[in-house]
This record gives sequence, C-alpha cells and structure tokens, in this order.
Amino acid sequence: MHENFLSPTRLTERIDLVGSQVKGEIDQVMAMIDAAVGSASNYTESLAGASEQLVHSKDRDGLRTIVETLVQTTKAMEISNRSLEDRLHASKQEINDLQEILKRAY
Repeated sequence: MHENFLSPTRLTERIDLVGSQVKGEIDQVMAMIDAAVGSASNYTESLAGASEQLVHSKDRDGLRTIVETLVQTTKAMEISNRSLEDRLHASKQEINDLQEILKRAY
C-alpha cells in the first residue's frame, strides 16, 4: 500500500504526469494564440482592402458588395474570437485542476 500511494517514486511519477499535461495545455494555448494572430492579420488586411475599395467605389452596388464582405469577415472574426475565448477558458480550468492535483500530491 505504501509503495502504491505514498512512495517518493509514485509521487514523482504523478508530478511528471501532471507536468506533461500542463505542458500539453500550454502548447495548445500557444497554437491557439498563433492562429488568432493569423486571423487578426487576415482581418486587418481585409479591412485595409475594403478601405481601399471604398475610395475607388463609385456606385451603390459596389458599396453594397464591400459592406457585405466586411460584415461576413467581421462575423467570421467574431466566431473565431469566441472559439478562442472558450478554449482559453477551458485551458485555464484544466490548468487550475492540474494545480489542485499537484497540491494534493504534496
């Protein structure tokens, strides 16, 4: 019983496991941040392109197309941001849970 639950080897194994899980969560968060940066850059480029098009647009249909594109791009960015927020919240909770496991291990 002592060997299964209280031995230093078992404790080290649990700490290593939790450390690996924390690293995995951090890697996922970093990947999400990279994706968000890419999305933000694309959105910025889209806004710049629309701004340029607005300067040269002369008719109502052209303006309507530009506005529709901006609305679609903005909605896509909103969905992307919401997904990132949800995933970051889940990662935060997972890391908090792992911290609790470490506290109990000591």
